[in-house]
Amino acid sequence: MSPEELDQLRELLPAFIVISMPLVGIIYLLHRGWIPFLRFRKPTEPREPPLWGWEEVLLSISVWYVSQILLAVIVAMVSPAGASRSPAFIVGIQVASTAITLAVLFDLVRRRLGQPYSALGLARTAPANLAPTIFLWIASHIPITTVWISWNLALSALLGRGTEAQVLVDLFEGCAREKDVPGVALLVFSGVIVAPLGEETLFRGILFLGVRSRWGPLVATLFSSVVFALFHGSLSAFVPLVVLGAILCYVVERTGSLYPAMVFHGVFNSVTFFEKIRQAWA
Repeated sequence: MSPEELDQLRELLPAFIVISMPLVGIIYLLHRGWIPFLRFRKPTEPREPPLWGWEEVLLSISVWYVSQILLAVIVAMVSPAGASRSPAFIVGIQVASTAITLAVLFDLVRRRLGQPYSALGLARTAPANLAPTIFLWIASHIPITTVWISWNLALSALLGRGTEAQVLVDLFEGCAREKDVPGVALLVFSGVIVAPLGEETLFRGILFLGVRSRWGPLVATLFSSVVFALFHGSLSAFVPLVVLGAILCYVVERTGSLYPAMVFHGVFNSVTFFEKIRQAWA
Protein backbone atom coordinates (compact mmCIF):
# COMPACT_ATOMS: atom_id res chain seq x y z
CA MET A 1 0.00 0.00 0.00
CA SER A 2 1.52 3.31 -1.13
CA PRO A 3 1.90 6.43 1.08
CA GLU A 4 -0.72 8.16 -1.08
CA GLU A 5 -3.21 5.38 -0.43
CA LEU A 6 -2.49 5.53 3.31
CA ASP A 7 -3.07 9.29 3.33
CA GLN A 8 -6.39 8.73 1.60
CA LEU A 9 -7.37 6.17 4.23
CA ARG A 10 -6.55 8.65 7.02
CA GLU A 11 -8.87 11.17 5.42
CA LEU A 12 -11.67 8.61 5.05
CA LEU A 13 -11.44 7.07 8.54
CA PRO A 14 -13.40 9.74 10.52
CA ALA A 15 -16.34 9.57 8.11
CA PHE A 16 -16.36 5.77 8.19
CA ILE A 17 -16.34 5.76 11.99
CA VAL A 18 -19.30 8.17 12.12
CA ILE A 19 -21.28 6.06 9.63
CA SER A 20 -20.36 2.79 11.38
CA MET A 21 -21.68 3.79 14.79
CA PRO A 22 -25.42 3.80 13.90
CA LEU A 23 -24.90 0.71 11.74
CA VAL A 24 -23.51 -1.19 14.71
CA GLY A 25 -26.61 -0.08 16.62
CA ILE A 26 -28.82 -1.45 13.83
CA ILE A 27 -26.95 -4.76 13.97
CA TYR A 28 -27.68 -4.91 17.70
CA LEU A 29 -31.38 -4.33 17.01
CA LEU A 30 -31.29 -7.18 14.49
CA HIS A 31 -29.58 -9.41 17.03
CA ARG A 32 -32.25 -8.67 19.62
CA GLY A 33 -35.02 -9.37 17.12
CA TRP A 34 -36.42 -5.84 17.37
CA ILE A 35 -36.61 -5.17 13.64
CA PRO A 36 -39.99 -6.31 12.26
CA PHE A 37 -39.87 -8.99 9.53
CA LEU A 38 -36.08 -9.38 9.95
CA ARG A 39 -35.74 -12.07 12.57
CA PHE A 40 -33.49 -15.10 12.26
CA ARG A 41 -35.32 -18.41 12.61
CA LYS A 42 -33.62 -21.46 14.03
CA PRO A 43 -34.49 -24.92 12.66
CA THR A 44 -37.48 -26.62 14.24
CA GLU A 45 -36.13 -30.14 13.62
CA PRO A 46 -33.55 -31.46 16.12
CA ARG A 47 -30.01 -31.78 14.78
CA GLU A 48 -27.40 -34.33 15.79
CA PRO A 49 -24.48 -32.76 17.69
CA PRO A 50 -21.12 -33.17 15.94
CA LEU A 51 -19.17 -36.23 17.06
CA TRP A 52 -15.79 -35.19 15.69
CA GLY A 53 -13.04 -33.92 17.98
CA TRP A 54 -9.68 -32.19 17.74
CA GLU A 55 -8.09 -34.98 15.70
CA GLU A 56 -10.69 -34.61 12.97
CA VAL A 57 -10.46 -30.82 13.11
CA LEU A 58 -6.67 -30.89 12.67
CA LEU A 59 -7.01 -33.49 9.90
CA SER A 60 -9.46 -31.27 8.04
CA ILE A 61 -7.22 -28.21 8.31
CA SER A 62 -4.20 -30.23 7.19
CA VAL A 63 -5.99 -31.62 4.14
CA TRP A 64 -7.05 -28.11 3.07
CA TYR A 65 -3.59 -26.62 3.54
CA VAL A 66 -1.41 -29.48 2.32
CA SER A 67 -3.54 -30.20 -0.74
CA GLN A 68 -3.11 -26.62 -1.95
CA ILE A 69 0.66 -26.74 -1.48
CA LEU A 70 1.09 -30.14 -3.14
CA LEU A 71 -1.16 -29.28 -6.06
CA ALA A 72 0.65 -25.97 -6.58
CA VAL A 73 4.05 -27.70 -6.56
CA ILE A 74 2.96 -30.50 -8.90
CA VAL A 75 1.28 -28.20 -11.39
CA ALA A 76 4.20 -25.74 -11.29
CA MET A 77 6.62 -28.55 -12.16
CA VAL A 78 4.76 -29.43 -15.35
CA SER A 79 3.64 -25.93 -16.34
CA PRO A 80 5.51 -23.30 -18.36
CA ALA A 81 7.47 -20.65 -16.48
CA GLY A 82 5.25 -17.88 -15.13
CA ALA A 83 2.08 -19.96 -15.39
CA SER A 84 1.78 -20.10 -11.59
CA ARG A 85 0.65 -16.45 -11.57
CA SER A 86 -2.13 -16.98 -14.10
CA PRO A 87 -5.79 -16.91 -13.00
CA ALA A 88 -6.38 -20.35 -14.54
CA PHE A 89 -3.57 -21.82 -12.40
CA ILE A 90 -4.78 -20.20 -9.18
CA VAL A 91 -8.43 -21.08 -9.72
CA GLY A 92 -7.59 -24.62 -10.81
CA ILE A 93 -5.62 -25.19 -7.61
CA GLN A 94 -8.45 -23.80 -5.50
CA VAL A 95 -11.15 -25.89 -7.21
CA ALA A 96 -9.10 -29.09 -6.93
CA SER A 97 -8.16 -28.44 -3.30
CA THR A 98 -11.76 -27.64 -2.38
CA ALA A 99 -12.99 -30.83 -4.06
CA ILE A 100 -10.40 -32.95 -2.22
CA THR A 101 -11.17 -31.30 1.13
CA LEU A 102 -14.93 -31.67 0.75
CA ALA A 103 -14.54 -35.32 -0.25
CA VAL A 104 -12.50 -35.98 2.91
CA LEU A 105 -14.95 -34.08 5.11
CA PHE A 106 -18.00 -35.83 3.71
CA ASP A 107 -16.31 -39.22 4.08
CA LEU A 108 -15.38 -38.33 7.65
CA VAL A 109 -18.88 -37.28 8.64
CA ARG A 110 -20.94 -39.82 6.71
CA ARG A 111 -18.83 -42.98 6.59
CA ARG A 112 -16.51 -42.85 9.59
CA LEU A 113 -18.85 -41.16 12.06
CA GLY A 114 -22.17 -42.19 10.52
CA GLN A 115 -23.71 -38.74 10.91
CA PRO A 116 -26.08 -36.91 8.54
CA TYR A 117 -24.87 -33.90 6.59
CA SER A 118 -27.01 -31.71 8.85
CA ALA A 119 -24.47 -32.30 11.65
CA LEU A 120 -21.99 -30.49 9.41
CA GLY A 121 -24.39 -27.58 8.95
CA LEU A 122 -25.54 -28.66 5.47
CA ALA A 123 -29.16 -28.51 6.52
CA ARG A 124 -32.31 -26.86 5.32
CA THR A 125 -33.14 -23.53 6.85
CA ALA A 126 -36.18 -21.27 6.79
CA PRO A 127 -36.31 -19.20 3.55
CA ALA A 128 -37.12 -16.22 5.75
CA ASN A 129 -33.50 -16.31 7.00
CA LEU A 130 -32.31 -14.94 3.67
CA ALA A 131 -33.71 -11.45 4.41
CA PRO A 132 -31.92 -10.89 7.77
CA THR A 133 -28.74 -12.43 6.30
CA ILE A 134 -28.64 -9.90 3.45
CA PHE A 135 -29.64 -7.11 5.82
CA LEU A 136 -26.79 -8.07 8.14
CA TRP A 137 -24.36 -7.94 5.23
CA ILE A 138 -25.60 -4.45 4.26
CA ALA A 139 -25.31 -3.20 7.84
CA SER A 140 -21.89 -4.75 8.51
CA HIS A 141 -20.12 -3.87 5.25
CA ILE A 142 -19.03 -0.36 6.26
CA PRO A 143 -18.07 -1.35 9.84
CA ILE A 144 -15.87 -4.14 8.43
CA THR A 145 -14.32 -1.62 6.03
CA THR A 146 -13.73 0.71 8.99
CA VAL A 147 -11.91 -2.09 10.81
CA TRP A 148 -9.82 -2.69 7.68
CA ILE A 149 -8.86 0.99 7.41
CA SER A 150 -8.02 1.25 11.12
CA TRP A 151 -5.99 -1.96 11.09
CA ASN A 152 -3.95 -0.97 8.04
CA LEU A 153 -3.23 2.51 9.42
CA ALA A 154 -2.12 0.92 12.69
CA LEU A 155 0.13 -1.50 10.81
CA SER A 156 1.65 1.31 8.75
CA ALA A 157 2.44 3.24 11.94
CA LEU A 158 3.89 0.14 13.59
CA LEU A 159 5.88 -1.17 10.64
CA GLY A 160 6.77 2.17 9.09
CA ARG A 161 5.44 1.10 5.71
CA GLY A 162 2.29 -0.03 3.97
CA THR A 163 1.24 -3.67 3.88
CA GLU A 164 0.76 -5.90 0.87
CA ALA A 165 -2.67 -6.97 -0.35
CA GLN A 166 -3.73 -10.60 -0.55
CA VAL A 167 -2.19 -12.47 -3.47
CA LEU A 168 -5.58 -13.19 -5.03
CA VAL A 169 -6.72 -9.58 -4.59
CA ASP A 170 -3.49 -8.33 -6.17
CA LEU A 171 -3.92 -10.77 -9.06
CA PHE A 172 -7.54 -9.71 -9.55
CA GLU A 173 -6.59 -6.03 -9.61
CA GLY A 174 -3.99 -6.80 -12.27
CA CYS A 175 -6.52 -8.67 -14.42
CA ALA A 176 -9.02 -5.84 -14.00
CA ARG A 177 -6.50 -3.18 -15.01
CA GLU A 178 -5.51 -5.18 -18.10
CA LYS A 179 -9.19 -5.87 -18.85
CA ASP A 180 -8.50 -9.58 -18.91
CA VAL A 181 -12.16 -10.62 -18.99
CA PRO A 182 -11.55 -14.42 -18.85
CA GLY A 183 -9.17 -13.95 -15.91
CA VAL A 184 -11.63 -11.69 -14.09
CA ALA A 185 -14.44 -14.18 -14.71
CA LEU A 186 -12.38 -17.11 -13.36
CA LEU A 187 -11.39 -15.23 -10.21
CA VAL A 188 -14.96 -14.06 -9.61
CA PHE A 189 -16.18 -17.66 -9.97
CA SER A 190 -13.54 -18.77 -7.49
CA GLY A 191 -14.30 -16.04 -4.96
CA VAL A 192 -18.08 -16.04 -5.19
CA ILE A 193 -18.83 -19.77 -5.63
CA VAL A 194 -15.85 -21.99 -4.80
CA ALA A 195 -14.48 -20.11 -1.78
CA PRO A 196 -17.80 -19.79 0.11
CA LEU A 197 -18.63 -23.46 -0.49
CA GLY A 198 -15.29 -24.82 0.68
CA GLU A 199 -14.44 -22.30 3.38
CA GLU A 200 -17.84 -22.34 5.05
CA THR A 201 -17.90 -26.13 5.14
CA LEU A 202 -14.43 -26.25 6.69
CA PHE A 203 -14.23 -23.18 8.93
CA ARG A 204 -17.86 -22.87 10.02
CA GLY A 205 -18.92 -26.52 9.57
CA ILE A 206 -16.04 -28.61 10.88
CA LEU A 207 -14.23 -26.00 13.00
CA PHE A 208 -16.99 -23.83 14.45
CA LEU A 209 -19.63 -26.51 14.97
CA GLY A 210 -17.09 -29.08 16.18
CA VAL A 211 -15.50 -26.77 18.76
CA ARG A 212 -18.89 -25.31 19.70
CA SER A 213 -20.22 -28.70 20.81
CA ARG A 214 -17.45 -28.94 23.42
CA TRP A 215 -16.43 -25.41 24.34
CA GLY A 216 -19.43 -23.25 23.49
CA PRO A 217 -20.10 -20.67 20.76
CA LEU A 218 -17.73 -17.93 21.99
CA VAL A 219 -14.60 -20.10 22.05
CA ALA A 220 -15.63 -21.73 18.78
CA THR A 221 -16.16 -18.35 17.12
CA LEU A 222 -12.77 -17.05 18.21
CA PHE A 223 -10.92 -20.21 17.21
CA SER A 224 -12.52 -20.70 13.81
CA SER A 225 -12.33 -16.99 12.93
CA VAL A 226 -8.62 -16.72 13.76
CA VAL A 227 -7.82 -19.86 11.76
CA PHE A 228 -9.98 -18.56 8.91
CA ALA A 229 -8.01 -15.30 8.87
CA LEU A 230 -4.62 -17.01 9.14
CA PHE A 231 -5.32 -19.24 6.16
CA HIS A 232 -5.79 -16.22 3.92
CA GLY A 233 -2.13 -15.36 4.47
CA SER A 234 -2.56 -11.58 4.53
CA LEU A 235 -1.40 -9.38 7.39
CA SER A 236 -3.32 -6.39 6.01
CA ALA A 237 -6.59 -8.34 6.03
CA PHE A 238 -6.05 -10.39 9.22
CA VAL A 239 -8.21 -8.48 11.73
CA PRO A 240 -10.99 -7.65 9.21
CA LEU A 241 -11.12 -11.35 8.29
CA VAL A 242 -11.40 -12.30 11.96
CA VAL A 243 -14.39 -9.93 12.21
CA LEU A 244 -15.90 -11.36 9.01
CA GLY A 245 -15.38 -14.90 10.30
CA ALA A 246 -17.11 -14.02 13.58
CA ILE A 247 -20.11 -12.62 11.72
CA LEU A 248 -20.33 -15.77 9.61
CA CYS A 249 -20.22 -17.90 12.78
CA TYR A 250 -23.03 -15.76 14.14
CA VAL A 251 -25.13 -16.41 11.04
CA VAL A 252 -24.59 -20.17 11.39
CA GLU A 253 -25.43 -19.99 15.10
CA ARG A 254 -28.68 -18.12 14.49
CA THR A 255 -29.87 -20.14 11.47
CA GLY A 256 -28.50 -23.60 12.23
CA SER A 257 -27.27 -23.88 8.64
CA LEU A 258 -24.21 -23.11 6.53
CA TYR A 259 -26.29 -22.00 3.53
CA PRO A 260 -27.06 -18.44 4.73
CA ALA A 261 -23.38 -18.02 5.65
CA MET A 262 -22.41 -19.16 2.14
CA VAL A 263 -24.75 -16.52 0.69
CA PHE A 264 -23.30 -13.84 2.97
CA HIS A 265 -19.74 -14.87 2.06
CA GLY A 266 -20.48 -14.93 -1.67
CA VAL A 267 -22.18 -11.54 -1.64
CA PHE A 268 -19.36 -10.03 0.42
CA ASN A 269 -16.75 -11.26 -2.06
CA SER A 270 -18.77 -10.24 -5.10
CA VAL A 271 -19.11 -6.65 -3.90
CA THR A 272 -15.37 -6.54 -3.19
CA PHE A 273 -14.70 -7.69 -6.75
CA PHE A 274 -17.15 -5.17 -8.16
CA GLU A 275 -15.41 -2.34 -6.30
CA LYS A 276 -12.01 -3.43 -7.65
CA ILE A 277 -13.40 -3.53 -11.20
CA ARG A 278 -14.99 -0.10 -10.78
CA GLN A 279 -11.70 1.39 -9.59
CA ALA A 280 -9.69 -0.24 -12.39
CA TRP A 281 -12.10 0.71 -15.18
CA ALA A 282 -12.97 4.19 -13.92
